[in-house]
Amino acid sequence: MGASQADDRAIQKDEIARLRSELNAERQVTRDMLANVSHELRTPLTAILGYSDLLLQGAEGPLNDDQRADVATIDRSARRLLELIDGLADGGQAEVGEQQESPLILVVDDTRETRILMRRLLERDGLRVTEAETGEEALRQVETLRPQVVVLDLRLPHMSGLDVARRIRTHGDPAVARTVLLACSASIQPNIEAEVLAAGCDAFEPKPFDAASFASRIRGLLARHQPA
Repeated sequence: MGASQADDRAIQKDEIARLRSELNAERQVTRDMLANVSHELRTPLTAILGYSDLLLQGAEGPLNDDQRADVATIDRSARRLLELIDGLADGGQAEVGEQQESPLILVVDDTRETRILMRRLLERDGLRVTEAETGEEALRQVETLRPQVVVLDLRLPHMSGLDVARRIRTHGDPAVARTVLLACSASIQPNIEAEVLAAGCDAFEPKPFDAASFASRIRGLLARHQPA
């Protein structure tokens, strides 16, 4: 090996060592930041969970059915937030880019009961769920939250589900444009499935859908569209 080659090897070795040092420093900054965020979020959550538990136990007097349901929703949402915070903190200890949480599913439907049903079915299967009532809200969440799957009702106020699908598929960000789209509709039009596929949806689910297999349907779509 000539002197020039030896010098090149030494330079490369020094550069690799420098990059590793910088990467480790960046990881430590990330871990410290996540630890601080976790602490700041856990403090108010402690009060939310504690007081909601007291209310559910009747410490302030008996609750009527509506009040109990509302407090139970607060408690359930707070516990879900705590799970996300735990996942965030765990992610700080992992390699950069490693997936720490279950896939995020966006349910878009203007019927509240349908959204609640889908959320319960999917969360019971360990999936994370967020909701939107309109097409405009769905597009905002797709851009900010980056869900892996959008369950999209076709009949929405102001902007149809087909228009939402087309907007997602033609989005300038390739990651957004690749979002998995499952169209849902109670329409009895004979060509509805072909229409949603032409709009860019990956699959079609008629309403009423099979509650028992709904989560596995989503899991199947996720598996089929995982990047190679």
